[in-house]
Amino acid sequence: VRVEDPDDGQRKLVTERDLLADEGCPLLLDPAPIDEGPVRALVDDPQTPVLPGEHLAVDAGDVLVGVSGAEVRARPGDFEGRVLQWTVQLLALQTSVGLRRELPAGQQYMLARGPLPEVGIVYVLLADEQVEEIARLSPLAQLVVLVRVRGRDEYLGNPIVELVQMSLRKP
Repeated sequence: VRVEDPDDGQRKLVTERDLLADEGCPLLLDPAPIDEGPVRALVDDPQTPVLPGEHLAVDAGDVLVGVSGAEVRARPGDFEGRVLQWTVQLLALQTSVGLRRELPAGQQYMLARGPLPEVGIVYVLLADEQVEEIARLSPLAQLVVLVRVRGRDEYLGNPIVELVQMSLRKP
């Protein structure tokens, strides 16, 4: 996580453990490149306990981290247009046949499981220049993605998002 110290304005890379140990004033998050690992928590109140591995929604500038797929399915309007950081598992590269009006005929998308550890399905819309990169990946590869929420599938309620940025998650 990249943080900005409010006292001196310096940005530095810290771990989740550093965030948990900090009893000072709030930290301002700077969205780090996603290959440096996900942002896990924002301590804006030193009295708020944050436990390792706790699932928290964090507003890191223009990116929301810690939002579950269930939350997007339940309240898609709250997240529409917002950018989320998720970890997903690639299931298949697909081309829409137009059965779902949210996925126009001919639209290429990644069928993914997640956001992990959830087992739900996510439709990740792809721009033409992203298709080749996805096609080179092995099925079941885990990806850390930044996605913009478009809504949810009318029939099953699965999130429909568009890919903004992607990084292969190393085991």
